[in-house]
Amino acid sequence: MIELGYFAALGVILVFSHGMADDAHVPALVALQLGLGVALFARADRAAWQRLAPAARDGALAVVLVVFTIFLAHGTEMLYATRGPKLEGLFDVLHWLPVAAAVAAGGAALSRNAVGRAVGLAGILAAIAMLIYARVLVLETSTHPSIDVWTSSQRAVDYFLDGKNPYTQSYVDIYHGRYDYFPSFPYLPAYLYAATLGVWLVPTLHDVRVSLLASEVVVALFIFLLGRREKLPVFTCAMLVGVWLSIPVCLFILEQAWIDSLLLVGFAGAAWALSSRRMILAGVFLGLACSTKQYAVLGVSFFYVYAWRAHGMRAAIKIVLSSALVTAAFMLPFAVLDFKQFTKYTLMSWGGALPRTDSLSLPAYLAHKHPPANDEALRDMFHPFAIVQAVAWLGTLAWLARQHRPTLRQLFLAIGFATGVVLMVAKQAFCNYYYFMSFFVFAAMLLRPGATLRREATT
Repeated sequence: MIELGYFAALGVILVFSHGMADDAHVPALVALQLGLGVALFARADRAAWQRLAPAARDGALAVVLVVFTIFLAHGTEMLYATRGPKLEGLFDVLHWLPVAAAVAAGGAALSRNAVGRAVGLAGILAAIAMLIYARVLVLETSTHPSIDVWTSSQRAVDYFLDGKNPYTQSYVDIYHGRYDYFPSFPYLPAYLYAATLGVWLVPTLHDVRVSLLASEVVVALFIFLLGRREKLPVFTCAMLVGVWLSIPVCLFILEQAWIDSLLLVGFAGAAWALSSRRMILAGVFLGLACSTKQYAVLGVSFFYVYAWRAHGMRAAIKIVLSSALVTAAFMLPFAVLDFKQFTKYTLMSWGGALPRTDSLSLPAYLAHKHPPANDEALRDMFHPFAIVQAVAWLGTLAWLARQHRPTLRQLFLAIGFATGVVLMVAKQAFCNYYYFMSFFVFAAMLLRPGATLRREATT
């Protein structure tokens, strides 16, 4: 239950903070991370949620679903929506969403009864449909969010559609020098291709977020498939999808055009492929992740170690080679065209920036308590935290490498723990970063302890 409690608590923290600097919530994040550490190191392969009776499992999910949907009914958390009939329609959908969640909860309570199960399934399917439709309405009501992620992505896609290299073009600083960064298109080519495809498929919207909405649906599908792979009932799998889609900042994250949902497609797909021992396919998904956003490397490194320890060196080589080939296929064309400019936009645009004191992190927390004298002092303050990041990453990797045939559950807990520590001490950590990390904790909950060993014993 630690994992579900972690996910629920994190959702509440994010809806109150929006992932921005908040001195009250940093200690809460530290507490959550300590709890996750207990789940990993003290009971890494004992899943309390999995051991509950089916009705109790569904009941726990139902509680979180109802709470999350009440938060969504209270407010969209969007910042740039335009008043009009579409927005009123979005409010109507969100106001009725807790009703569908309550019907699903009733079905969970009456799961031993065939009629109760049918009613509950209808309720959760209605909730899922409403959550997806609400996302469509986000694109129609918040058409021009004032955030550089959206403006630079839109411009990059326009350049690409015009036959120009987006990594060599100029971009406007919509913040007018407020932050220490230079305007660019900082994301990797897999996102460029996906965003362009979304714009091309839905020209009436001409919005890069079409691809991100589609990515969220794909991630939800992989959650359902993972649950079925773990022999969970259809109703429970649907409840898992509903809880994941209803995290209270879901509409805010889509509005801001943060690309982590596409990144999660790679990791969720890799987990699903690994659960059926499809090593090359898992590598393809990991290659997609590595070609989407820079910090995918952290999670991918855990997949490599897991493949080696759980399935042997030959399996690890297959995953490494297939992911490397896919990454090269995405990256090399742009790197060859202009290597210096490509690395400037994708690495230096954020790598050399000052730590952000408005992020939800320990360095920002300390900067508020003890303001640094100047920019150089701010950089110096962050240096010890960079060491903590390296220790957390490499130390957790070493722990996973020492496990004898680790399970997917252990893999996901390890990634969630290491990523959580890295984010807490990062020089910038916002809502989308924590949303990305929460997937691994959430997915660990539904994976059976010892599942890998049992599955291999029957092959």
